Amino acid sequence: MTQAFFASRFAKVKMYHQDVVGIRIKQIFMISIGILGLFFGQITLSGSSYAQIPVGGKQTHLDHTPVLVELFTSQGCISCPPADDFLAELSTRPDVVVLSLHVDYWDYIGWKDPFSKTAFSERQRHYARLLGKRMVYTPQMVINGRSEVVGSHRGAVQKAIEAAREKMSQQKLALLISQDQDQWHAHIRPMRPYDFGSGPVLLRLALYEDTTATDVRRGENRNRHLKNTHVVRDLKTVGQWRGGDLDVPLPLSQKDLAPLAGSKSQLGIALFLQQSQGQVIAATHSLM
Repeated sequence: MTQAFFASRFAKVKMYHQDVVGIRIKQIFMISIGILGLFFGQITLSGSSYAQIPVGGKQTHLDHTPVLVELFTSQGCISCPPADDFLAELSTRPDVVVLSLHVDYWDYIGWKDPFSKTAFSERQRHYARLLGKRMVYTPQMVINGRSEVVGSHRGAVQKAIEAAREKMSQQKLALLISQDQDQWHAHIRPMRPYDFGSGPVLLRLALYEDTTATDVRRGENRNRHLKNTHVVRDLKTVGQWRGGDLDVPLPLSQKDLAPLAGSKSQLGIALFLQQSQGQVIAATHSLM
């Protein structure tokens, strides 16, 4: 009986020892995971250039600041389709936000571009004045508002994008888009103080059609099926940034979108911050 008693006690002690060891191993494992998670979490946060926005619904954020590429083009210009195709390629890159702005000064030569607007021609002329150019032309790509190149010259465009990206990497500024039910918002999150020597920065909103297809029946491109990417249908200023965090509700109600109700293309929005002398310091975009 004594042997049975000690055998029973030994079995219980052995089971207790195994349980304690098992619990201790689990505790050590969980503590290790927590430390590793905290360590890598700090690396992720410190190496990231965006801020999380505590709002509901859809959010768009990037761990870099994309470069804005504006293509001034026209379906009435025979030289424009190669630049239009190149813009479509650029649109797939996460480090670039592209916009296609159709000018109206080619409408008189046989084909009225259905996406052309006088306001876009005026925007291009404004860039010409800022950049010291005596004339406007198509296809022209304006990179971050401070340099311009022929839109079909791929090497020159790529070089301009790289130069703009290098300059933007010093800004440490996050521009984000979020959606909470039917309301869209813009969020500005500076990572360090910003120098406003040139005055307040404008927040601009572009509403665009993701892709369009047009059968051109007249003009220089007659009998051609032209595809365009990120075709801007409306461009407006929706706010000013004077420093610090800023949240701006965007005018994208059903009433605002009514003129595009018949569009067969998916709609998208682009946001960018632009100084008075044209320099774009942040940009982002999202499909709706």
